[in-house]
Amino acid sequence: MIERINNTDQFISESRKKALQFVTTGGLRIRSEMIARVPVDSGALRRSIDTEVENNPVAFSDTGSTSEYAEYVEYGTGIYAESGQGRQTPWTYFDEAKGQFFTTRGQKAQPFAEPAYRSSLPKIKQDAERILKL
Repeated sequence: MIERINNTDQFISESRKKALQFVTTGGLRIRSEMIARVPVDSGALRRSIDTEVENNPVAFSDTGSTSEYAEYVEYGTGIYAESGQGRQTPWTYFDEAKGQFFTTRGQKAQPFAEPAYRSSLPKIKQDAERILKL
């Protein structure tokens, strides 16, 4: 008589652990690259970069900045906006940290998130092979 063993639950559990480890590792790789690439003035943008990992019902990670102005740094503003949809006329704003007014036509893009993601992909693929045994 052949005894059948059902390892399905164990297989699913181990697969979920590996998937969680993989997405966590990948998210942290990207976060590290973003922090290294982000332009620094006060450090607030750098401190706002975080990785959130969830495993319900599938594992995924979300890495990015919680700062309201991160997209302006990434894509530019005004006449320099990469979309071409930026404001075309100059504007004036008050910088509280410096205590003075400034007039600008915008800010050139200083991409950090997308380049960080792209540069992390080769190592993330290596992680997939190592962790997931692909």
